[in-house]
Amino acid sequence: SKGGEALLNISKGTSVSLMKLQMDKYQFFKFFIALIVKVTKATNAKLLTKDDELIFEYDPKSHTKLQKVFYIRNSPYKLEYYNQEPLDIEQTTQVGSFLDMAGTFLTNIDKSSEMVQNYLNLLNFTNEAVELENKYYKNHSLIVQTISVEVAKSLFLSEHEIDTISLGARLHDIGVIGDLLAILDKSELGNKDMDLIKEHPLIGSIMVEPINHIYPISDIIKYHHERFDGRGYPLGLKESQIPISAQIVALGEFYAGMTSERSYKEGATHEKAVEKMIELKEKMFNPIVVDAFLDIEKSLKIKIDKIKGTSNNPRHS
Repeated sequence: SKGGEALLNISKGTSVSLMKLQMDKYQFFKFFIALIVKVTKATNAKLLTKDDELIFEYDPKSHTKLQKVFYIRNSPYKLEYYNQEPLDIEQTTQVGSFLDMAGTFLTNIDKSSEMVQNYLNLLNFTNEAVELENKYYKNHSLIVQTISVEVAKSLFLSEHEIDTISLGARLHDIGVIGDLLAILDKSELGNKDMDLIKEHPLIGSIMVEPINHIYPISDIIKYHHERFDGRGYPLGLKESQIPISAQIVALGEFYAGMTSERSYKEGATHEKAVEKMIELKEKMFNPIVVDAFLDIEKSLKIKIDKIKGTSNNPRHS
């Protein structure tokens, strides 16, 4: 409990720091160009990449002669400045100073992006390391990810939603740390074991919080053990209270868990897992998500068999 609280505080602090550097990039551009236009009394200004891709234009209706091009230091951007009168030396210096400030800001954005990517790489590495510790969980996340992405496509979700589900499915069990893996492999679980297991979605959601404003996967991880009938954990949400992304990943994990070997059981067949899913419609799963899975289950089976066929699992070799 103390460890979780400490991790939450660290997570919040890191998240705020990243957001200060990362958020509202284009809002900053708009404010910055508008400020330049106002101070210099220009009729228009454009922010472009050095390859002439338009990022932001202050007044598209304005058609005046181009007076000057400024290249923003330490960035891939340039400013095209328009006015009826030529810029004097003082105005040129003023605009140049503003743009130097912009270059510093954009350099910080690049650094924060690297920080985010490094943290994401760390999470992926941690996830892979945890799965390698237990032969029964090898490729578990990849199978859940494969199912979740294909179901999301079957439901015609947007490309952004599919990308988010893909990453959320990959990291859905990132909160399984410490002795949790050993507990999950027990044939019988006591009350203390179950209490500990029910913490892993919350722990995982805290772990991804520092990057959640860029990769919004926290809710997927937090709610992937909720049930459609409200009998899941950690919060007992039901039906539309559960994000559709988390419902999709929940079905993917159920299939992966049911069809995989454990120390105390043989993995069920694909057909048996499908039969069980249908049985659990409106109980454990949203019927819409189940139906989307059933529409593609035959092609999914081929993909999953390929994953298991390369896992060095004795049952599939």
